[in-house]
Amino acid sequence: MMKPATALGIIAAILLMIIGAWYLTSSLPTGSGTPDSIVIGTTPFEVSGLIFIAEDQGYFEVNGISPTIKIYDAGINAMDALYRGDVDVATAADFVFARHTLGGKPIRGIATSPI
Repeated sequence: MMKPATALGIIAAILLMIIGAWYLTSSLPTGSGTPDSIVIGTTPFEVSGLIFIAEDQGYFEVNGISPTIKIYDAGINAMDALYRGDVDVATAADFVFARHTLGGKPIRGIATSPI
């Protein structure tokens, strides 16, 4: 059988963890300042769906980002717009990325992969 002092200590520790977790989640910044503007060049295809979902669900705004989405008929056109300075970020397939990389253009990639 557990001693009353031990049980009381465990309950107090659990309460402190709950209060700490609540405090940390309620004190996170909500992007209440002036939002940063960003222009995203993308395609209207399902591979770009997460961008449209994030915009629809307000994820950009919550994180202090004001997006402008420009639609291109192909990822290569979005990537070309990135090099011209028409957009800040572009989405494209891996072969478009490889073409620009092999062509000697400086680029950074952020990728996702289907599971």
